[in-house]
Amino acid sequence: MAMRVVCREDSAPAFWDEMLYSAGLEAGLCQSEYWAVVIGKIERAKPIFLKVVDGDTEEPVVSLMVFHKTAWDKIRQRKLSGINEMIRGRVNGWLEWFDGPVFYSKNKEEVLEGLDKLLLWLHSYAGEKKINKIISRGLANTSIWINDPDVEKVFQRHGYASDRWATYLLRLDQDEQKLWDCVDHSVRKNVNKSQRSISSVRKAVSLEDLRVFYEVYVSIQSGGGRSAGPFLNWQIQWEEDKKKRYKYYIAQSAEGEALGVLGMYMFNGVATEIASGLTKRAFELKIPAQDMLHWEMLLDAKRSGCVVLNLAGVNPSPDDQKEIGIRRFKEKWGGSYVEFNRPRFDSNPLKCVENVLALAYKKIRLVQGVNVW
Repeated sequence: MAMRVVCREDSAPAFWDEMLYSAGLEAGLCQSEYWAVVIGKIERAKPIFLKVVDGDTEEPVVSLMVFHKTAWDKIRQRKLSGINEMIRGRVNGWLEWFDGPVFYSKNKEEVLEGLDKLLLWLHSYAGEKKINKIISRGLANTSIWINDPDVEKVFQRHGYASDRWATYLLRLDQDEQKLWDCVDHSVRKNVNKSQRSISSVRKAVSLEDLRVFYEVYVSIQSGGGRSAGPFLNWQIQWEEDKKKRYKYYIAQSAEGEALGVLGMYMFNGVATEIASGLTKRAFELKIPAQDMLHWEMLLDAKRSGCVVLNLAGVNPSPDDQKEIGIRRFKEKWGGSYVEFNRPRFDSNPLKCVENVLALAYKKIRLVQGVNVW
């Protein structure tokens, strides 16, 4: 079967999202037209839409929306340059994608051939633009190909190395009582306790509500030495979200104090957790607000027609007690544990220098009590 790569730069070809919808659980939000617009605006990145098609039928076999990124300071709104970017091998930018590639065929031979064609195109583009780095955040976590060894071999053949990441996937296509019975006893206990302590779980329905969520989240992040980015970026996501795929929740005490925040986005039947955190006040009062927030989010996702909840992001080899705690919290919801590869290609001639500096930076930040992600 002859295959060919079809490319469109800057804007999505007609019916791109409709093609993703047809892929079901194979395709995630970060391959959508919406995400292309959002990242294009926030990071000044150029989206490239690629589709490998059957030369006879023109039917898609594999697709990928990949960004050509350049180093952009999202806080100061300016391009980064100089020796730091040269050492990191990013002078000419890099290629990056999430939730992909997306596979439309269940025939392994077609999938592997299509992936091979796609990677050949990416390396040709990278060579032409003198790009040293290609970064993948992995396939959609619900893809049937996510841990296929033959798919991994194709990446390896093209010079990709991989790191491992993991998540928990909880099936929502069961009744509420069964979901309640499946969670750990501690969840049920904490939800009941939180319901007695929490006056309300507030959902953002306006840009003003989003700002309230943002300010609480910023206070939590800054307390851990992390940044939530400027509100402008959140505003762009909100204003471009015409289909209201994002949900934001704030748990409040009876006195109106914020105790915790949690968000999610929904696409193709999958709800994915984002932006969770507890305030200092919640710790002081020993209120397990995140259990309550997760239960409310879970039910909201189910009511919205989602069939899977992705609890998003655990380190398979935790580096510290915080990462161990994150994993313990997520595993108690009764989901299936899934590890996966995140393939990366790196031909930076200064890679050794970059690695030494990155390690030194991480050690300095840890000594300062700042989490490095």
